[in-house]
Amino acid sequence: MSHHTKLERFAEAYRKMALDANYRPAAPSDGMGHVLLTKEQVSDPERLWHEAIKYANQFNAEEDKCRFHIGCSDYRTNRAFVWIIEAARNLASGDGGNATCPQAPADGRG
Repeated sequence: MSHHTKLERFAEAYRKMALDANYRPAAPSDGMGHVLLTKEQVSDPERLWHEAIKYANQFNAEEDKCRFHIGCSDYRTNRAFVWIIEAARNLASGDGGNATCPQAPADGRG
């Protein structure tokens, strides 16, 4: 079993998002999905570490309040938005993997 603190786990999650998916929500941005960093800044491991710590603290504060700012969906992706939000709610239930209601018929009339 790992003995990492919650903040360390959140920071590591941020680091993995940045390195594996090129997604850095705590980096300076234009508010439209574009990170405002030079190539040198993007590749600076110390800058990434500071971003990860900032993100971890912010995420932890949101989690402690049980309130997360999500934003709003785009019409083209709103069904996926619902699925992602519900997946997150299921993960936050503390009883992962369990159905939240009895199995309904596939046609939805159950």
